[in-house]
This record gives sequence, structure tokens and C-alpha cells, in this order.
Amino acid sequence: QASRAPSDSKVFGMVRAALALAALASTAMAHKEWDPSALLSIDKLGEVEQVFLNFLEDPTQMRVAWVTDAESASDVQFGTSPTSLTQSATGNSSVYHYGFFTSAWQHFATMEGLSTASTYYYRVGDASTGSCPPPQ
Repeated sequence: QASRAPSDSKVFGMVRAALALAALASTAMAHKEWDPSALLSIDKLGEVEQVFLNFLEDPTQMRVAWVTDAESASDVQFGTSPTSLTQSATGNSSVYHYGFFTSAWQHFATMEGLSTASTYYYRVGDASTGSCPPPQ
């Protein structure tokens, strides 16, 4: 009976789990402690990770980029109060394949109409599925 190769998503999950374990081991060695409950977060599909803000040439715009391990909406909600995110932007997402490897979903959206010298709060992801972290 021939063995079957694992699917791309399983391989990605295994690579991600191995990287998470390596990071935990590194942290444990640095702090002389290890918390196994930190492993619980590696299987939350669609969880927003690695959020980046980029300045653009237009000072009233800012690009937001983030990563998820499952397809989800590329929405940004933002505003000048963390309890009132009155503006929104919808962007794009992409995933790439290289051989048996499939990347995480990469999301991009541009916040427009920003006022200079103002503080803005934002959240990214799909608010309808709960994958949005709280405003930052």
C-alpha cells in the first residue's frame, strides 16, 4: 500500500508548529521556564498575525498589511477613538504556492482620509467571523 504525501495545508501546519516549538524552546532557555499553554494558539485558523503599518507618499493614507493562515476578509476598521471605529477600508489578499509549500494568506488594505498629527485606532481581519483583534 503506497503512502500518501501530506496535503499542503498539513505541511504548512507542521512547519508552523515546528517553528512555534523552536521559538518556545528559545524563550524557555532564555528565561529558564516554559509554559506549554502557549502552544494552544498555533491551531487557531484565521487568526490575525504579523500586522505591519506602512507610510505612503500621501500623508493622509497608510497601508496596513497582515497575515492569516486561512482565507478571510481583508477589512480594516479605523477611527480616532478605540470605541468608535467609524471608517473602513477593504483591501486584497493573496497566497502563493512554491512546490509543495503554500504560504500564509497575506492581506493588504489602505486607510485613506487620515488627518496628520492625529492618533488613530484600527483593527484588521474579518469582524464577522471573530478573527479581528481588539483595536490598537
